[in-house]
Amino acid sequence: MDFREAIKEFQTTNDDTVINRIISQLSINYVPYELTEPEQMIAYMVKSQIKPYLEKAKKVRKGTKNRWYRFMELIYGDNYSENGYIGINKMYNLNLSRENKYLLPERVREMLHEDLLADLDEEIGFWNALHEKEDKFRDKLYREALHNWAIPALEYAIHRVDSDLPEQQMVSSINLAFLTKFIELRTKTQGLSRKKVDGHWIYF
Repeated sequence: MDFREAIKEFQTTNDDTVINRIISQLSINYVPYELTEPEQMIAYMVKSQIKPYLEKAKKVRKGTKNRWYRFMELIYGDNYSENGYIGINKMYNLNLSRENKYLLPERVREMLHEDLLADLDEEIGFWNALHEKEDKFRDKLYREALHNWAIPALEYAIHRVDSDLPEQQMVSSINLAFLTKFIELRTKTQGLSRKKVDGHWIYF
């Protein structure tokens, strides 16, 4: 069924096809000018409200800033000195990153001085463990925001939209109602207040 039919089906039978379609778009990184489907446009709004809440996951890094900078210098080099250390990546033509868990190829491990290798192994182990903890916390926050605020706000907005409106007007109406309800639910359940700073709502 198309978007309008899915909206009407939800309003009359609570069939959640349209909700699931929107949620399925949340993992895709769109930029505004790429949005062509109504589900994408609504998902973009939903994601914009969930994303700031996920920043709380960074709390697991507290107290590690200087250690992180030292680790980044080991991997990427010292960018502050012309003759500084160039980093493991450039030295051995690697692409160590969080995504590949900074996995050192065996050929490189065999070439490294044992003290440097020991330092790298210790730091890589520490940061992989911290990244995993952060990722798990972010997933928990995402599920919390999705199920406690986003889905109820979507249901509220879609139930109330006039399904006979032109498609773009339906999207605008849903997004506005979603935003209002999402903010209401979040502030109520977290006991928060909010204010607008530089055009953006912040919670405190």
